[in-house]
Amino acid sequence: MKNKLTITNNSDIMNIVKEGKVLNNKEERNLTEEMSVFKSYLRRLLQDLKDLKEALKNKEYERAETMVDKLIDDTQKGIEDN
Repeated sequence: MKNKLTITNNSDIMNIVKEGKVLNNKEERNLTEEMSVFKSYLRRLLQDLKDLKEALKNKEYERAETMVDKLIDDTQKGIEDN
C-alpha cells in the first residue's frame, strides 16, 4: 500500500517532495544553501584544476606538486569539517 500525502492546511501545500522525502520550507532553504556552497566549491576546484593543467603544460613540476598538496590538504580539511 502506498503512503498518501494528506494536505491539512496551507503550510502542507508549501511542502515539496524531493527524492521521496517531504521537505518543509526550512529544510528546502537549507538544501538550497548547501547546494550553493557546493557549487562554489566546484567552481574553485575547476579553477585549481585548470591552473594545475597549465603548470604541468609549462613543465612547472614543483608548482604543480605544491598545488596538488594544497588540493589534498583542502579536501582533507573539508572532510574533517563535516
